[in-house]
Amino acid sequence: MSPQLAQLMVVMAVTMAVVGLPLVVLGGVLRGRIKRFNARAVSVLASVVANERRYSTSGAINRWIHIPLVEFATQQGQPVRVTGLGQSDPVPLGTAVPLLYDPSQPNDVSFTGPRGQAGCASMFWVFGGLLLAGAIGLGVTAFVL
Repeated sequence: MSPQLAQLMVVMAVTMAVVGLPLVVLGGVLRGRIKRFNARAVSVLASVVANERRYSTSGAINRWIHIPLVEFATQQGQPVRVTGLGQSDPVPLGTAVPLLYDPSQPNDVSFTGPRGQAGCASMFWVFGGLLLAGAIGLGVTAFVL
């Protein structure tokens, strides 16, 4: 193997490791937070009480979205209102929306449920792990060959 190719492989390995390691750490931190939230979260059905129309400039397409305002009652009967996830169409008023909330902080809610949250965190963790594995493979290859 030429020295230039070995050098390129080392640079690629270091780059992959520099990107992969923070992703693994971020995935682990998110998984820990989600686990702690889910351990204390309470499941309730909220009801859509209004829709707020906003112009979204995030992503590749700028468009109008509708953000539902949902209301639920805590275990103690305290009413809580929180905004939901943006939708392209308004959610009909009165629609039941399942969510999880933290009893010590009722405004801390999750609309995706435990599986959706864990899946997002796992994506960071797995993708970062793959980058680290690739970095190790490239690094070993560069030094062995």
